Amino acid sequence: MRKLIALASASLILGSLIGGVADAAPKQQSVEGTIVAPARHPDGCYTGLQRHATSVAGEAINGVVGWTIKIDKATWNKPFKLDGVAPAGTVDLDITYYLGEFATQAEFANDPAPVAPASIAFETRGQTGESGIVPKYAINALVCVYADEAAPAVSGAVDFSYLAGKGVK
Repeated sequence: MRKLIALASASLILGSLIGGVADAAPKQQSVEGTIVAPARHPDGCYTGLQRHATSVAGEAINGVVGWTIKIDKATWNKPFKLDGVAPAGTVDLDITYYLGEFATQAEFANDPAPVAPASIAFETRGQTGESGIVPKYAINALVCVYADEAAPAVSGAVDFSYLAGKGVK
């Protein structure tokens, strides 16, 4: 009986150590996609267009004028990196984190200009992507291609990669 108890205890200890090693692996969120056209706005990247499109069509609309990412809570207060590649030169991608849910399809039908949830935007000009810290309480993030009169539209679709969480540099 003592051998059985010792064996069971050793199994529990070994299991907890193995579980601890698995839990120590970095939690990361990775999203890759393609955006066909910029969301042109006088101030740059109009994430509201993608936000409204998501309210109407859901994430199936991803890739037309932006990309909606559901944020993993495990990445809150952790670093993120957004990189993009354009077929013909440099592309300027922006990302905006939203701290509340978007309007549902029914809510949007009742009010086609709903108030946007609180947001935190990363819009550094003249570089390919963005980096920073994922805001606490972020629920969604919208990626879009910056284009205005001073920054000509990218010719062709833009591929991007988003990575957030422990270990991201």
